[in-house]
Amino acid sequence: MRTKTIEVPGVGEVTLCKNPRARRYSISITSKLKVRVNIPWLGTYLAGERLALSNAELIAQRIESMRARVSAKHDRPENADIAGLTPEGRDAYVGRLRKQAHEVLPELLHRYAVQMGVEYNRLFIKHNRSNWGSCSVRRNINLNINLMRLPEDLRAYVILHELCHLSQMNHGPQFHALLQSSCRAFIAPDADETQLSRRLKRYMLI
Repeated sequence: MRTKTIEVPGVGEVTLCKNPRARRYSISITSKLKVRVNIPWLGTYLAGERLALSNAELIAQRIESMRARVSAKHDRPENADIAGLTPEGRDAYVGRLRKQAHEVLPELLHRYAVQMGVEYNRLFIKHNRSNWGSCSVRRNINLNINLMRLPEDLRAYVILHELCHLSQMNHGPQFHALLQSSCRAFIAPDADETQLSRRLKRYMLI
């Protein structure tokens, strides 16, 4: 990947990225509010710059909307543990979460897999700000160390969600029916996967 940085009025710094995997020009904004223009490998920086300039107002609006949502989440009690963390404090906290995740998550995943009668290939414990967990087509399960910040029922919900993907690699009706029955079997008889999902969205990924 090759990059070039430009300044866009009303937006600030924008990174132009030539990406061999990009099939078209596109604009993305990261969770840290960084703006990137993705450019096909044979495309030009000039075309990428023109795209950013022509969409400057929309980009600025999008950034403000995302900033407002992040600010609102910071004020929620669910995220009190990470509010006001210094960079040093954040690094120390991430280290503790990583240690706890490696101690707890492998056994928890294995137990639920056995109870559900499903088999996964490998478990990868990761730290990212894009998702709580994922399941690959190779039947590998990825779990985020941030799971250690969640109440036990939400931690179980995420793990059950990924294990259900071993049977249903989609988010269709059959997947949600399986997840609902799994939540009621292993979390609580009256558990509601929709409500659990809504509660999960109130938490930030550090």
